[in-house]
Amino acid sequence: MNYDKLLEIVKKEVYTREFETDKVTAGAVASILVTKDNNFYTGVCVVMDCALGTCAERSAAFQMIKNNETEIKIILTIGRNGYIYPPCGACLELIKLINPNNKNTQFYISKNQTLNLNQLMIKNWQDKEKMEKY
Repeated sequence: MNYDKLLEIVKKEVYTREFETDKVTAGAVASILVTKDNNFYTGVCVVMDCALGTCAERSAAFQMIKNNETEIKIILTIGRNGYIYPPCGACLELIKLINPNNKNTQFYISKNQTLNLNQLMIKNWQDKEKMEKY
């Protein structure tokens, strides 16, 4: 799926899914991911006062996992404010851990540019060979 098709699908999520109370907001950011089998899953962010919310990418990944898939080709995340969002560290970590092939997952960081998970996670706690002892 190309950028325009992904954007068309994910816009429906970010503009039609909205939930808000005095302690919870959901739906201001939405994400779509495409798996190696070309299935797509969407999710929205959930922001809670108690810090137990989740990002849109993880929300979409949980839908994917529920359907027995773990390998992701590409992800696009957008906000209702019109911006393309890069992934947060929590979603990068989840995506990396659920399937080793996800090191190749592409993330849109602009309309015309993607970066893979390894490019976004230059150093992390599992890459001991890249770490330095104190």
